[in-house]
Amino acid sequence: MPDDPRPSKSRLDPGGLSSLAATTMAALYDADMVVVMEVFRARVLNRGADKLFEQVPGDGGQRHLRYKPMVELLLLHVHDVAVSDAPRDERESEILWALEAAGF
Repeated sequence: MPDDPRPSKSRLDPGGLSSLAATTMAALYDADMVVVMEVFRARVLNRGADKLFEQVPGDGGQRHLRYKPMVELLLLHVHDVAVSDAPRDERESEILWALEAAGF
């Protein structure tokens, strides 16, 4: 599979990098998982740009940022779990497990 130099445009992120993080955090908030939201912010989003993003070449020598693959997968997974119909304690456990499994 060839490298795709374009910035990430996931199904939840039509507007850019900050949109995906904001959508994920809003899903946690709406699911009344504020404690998990704070854990997610501390363990993932507050790690610094070098841990979250990679630079890819773009047109005209410009460089673009995109989420590192594991970070993007984690954001998408956390969002999907937060909005699922599973009981809240199961969703919280799943998100905390995903953080550990992803190395956060």
